[in-house]
Amino acid sequence: MTTAEVDAAIGKLEAAVGGRDALDQRLEAQGLSRPTYQRLFRYNVMSIKLQELDPTGYRKKIDRTSKEAKVKAYVGPCQDDHEYPRCLGR
Repeated sequence: MTTAEVDAAIGKLEAAVGGRDALDQRLEAQGLSRPTYQRLFRYNVMSIKLQELDPTGYRKKIDRTSKEAKVKAYVGPCQDDHEYPRCLGR
């Protein structure tokens, strides 16, 4: 999906909800910015298209990948130096 296609689809959504400001207010109420919504919209459309291309295997692959995924998140004083407790400055 191209940027122009995303913009056109969001333009239709704006028209349906009363304009750009109305959509932005609704997005803000949901904790979303316009750029974040545009990315989520694009990912959702791509996911639907991939699922249409592989109706039996796509969902299984996504589920398996989600189960096997490992996420590491570093915040605060350990964001750059991940060695605890050294990253706390002790």
